[in-house]
Amino acid sequence: MIHLDIDPAELNKLRQAHVALQGDLNTLLPALQQPLAIDEWRRHNAAMRSEHACRYDHPGEAIYAPLLLKLLSERKPADCVVTTDVGQHQMWSAQHMTYSRPENFITSSGLGTMGFGLPAAVGAQVARPNDTVICISGDGSFMMNVQELGTVKRKQLPLKIVLLDNQRLGMVRQWQQLFFQERYSETP
Repeated sequence: MIHLDIDPAELNKLRQAHVALQGDLNTLLPALQQPLAIDEWRRHNAAMRSEHACRYDHPGEAIYAPLLLKLLSERKPADCVVTTDVGQHQMWSAQHMTYSRPENFITSSGLGTMGFGLPAAVGAQVARPNDTVICISGDGSFMMNVQELGTVKRKQLPLKIVLLDNQRLGMVRQWQQLFFQERYSETP
């Protein structure tokens, strides 16, 4: 984090900055606009992407959600808006799909708002009526705001819904497996 402030008393007051610069923004901002030499960093990232590339080996009989989302990403229109709820499908949508612009991926990030995806898709479709809007949701999250299907119907919104049904709160179960010695509570 870089903290710029004209008042030195404000620097690092609430949070420790990685770089704290005191001065007038008219002087400080031009210095931050100089391009950095990042070729080595880009080469490192390319090597890491290659070394740790996502694998799409099918682990079983069911549809493999990461592969499904990768294939959807390859076939969706470039200006398609994708919204997600919270859960494994959210992580997979961020990891296995590509977006032409940052605003084409609408998610609540780490806020944990299950049920966000469908209302967000409604809003995106109203805001961008000529673009394809896809809501990617899990069965647990979708039930949080399933009543908004009434809004979709009333407004005749052409949004698409991809519902990944694993019959559980997948991320909750995954955390119980990873961190709680498989002590499952309220998640089959």
